[in-house]
Amino acid sequence: MLTSEWLSAFVPLGIMQSSDEWIPLGAGVLFHDPPIVWLVTANHVVNSAKGVGMAPLVTKSNGGIAVVGIQDYQHNYGYRWHSDVTRDIAITLMPVSAEWRIKAIDESLCIKISELVPSMACYTVGCPYGARGFDPQRATPLVLDGIISGLDPESGSIYTSVPTFPGNSGGPIIVRRDPFNPSGGLTVGAPVLLLAGIMLQVWLVPSPDPSGPSSIPPLHLGVGITIEAALNLIRSPSARRDRERVLAK
Repeated sequence: MLTSEWLSAFVPLGIMQSSDEWIPLGAGVLFHDPPIVWLVTANHVVNSAKGVGMAPLVTKSNGGIAVVGIQDYQHNYGYRWHSDVTRDIAITLMPVSAEWRIKAIDESLCIKISELVPSMACYTVGCPYGARGFDPQRATPLVLDGIISGLDPESGSIYTSVPTFPGNSGGPIIVRRDPFNPSGGLTVGAPVLLLAGIMLQVWLVPSPDPSGPSSIPPLHLGVGITIEAALNLIRSPSARRDRERVLAK
């Protein structure tokens, strides 16, 4: 089960088409790099904004939803998006406010791809087909579940059976780690829910036998990238320069 604190670390991403029309594009993860917060998402989600400017939705502390103008924040302070095009990941500094009810995940709640095992239960939190949730008072994306289906440590790719649709891109892949150790004892105090990666795309693998029955559906997998790719971006020289500018204010 994902707690309300976990869900408050994920935000729907979109653009303001007009003064009162918000168009969904994907989802993002809020990452705490004390004392600042980064917004992490897929690079292609950022590119899909086509220069209009990304606008996350956050839940207000007193109820209702606020639209965050990331582009205005970047323009006012000289910040920008930092991207790894090859791994399709992007980060930018996220403004914070006492008026918003948000949380952010730190590195202690992340898990490396080398520690993942196919068959681990997992969740994604995103905006499939643009659905950003059903509660108009909360900016919480929708939760879907499945398992880790496969891993490619060389590329950092994570494959999951979680139902994945357009709009899930940029959202998290969260795994549930068994709290029991190999000897059968309980590992007291160890976090059970961990951020494993960022969802990127849907992968449909057709049957290799073209002469087979047409009713055989393609294999449907969600494909993400390890959270280590985002951590590498956060530690990159260009991102550290933005961080230092915040600390110097």
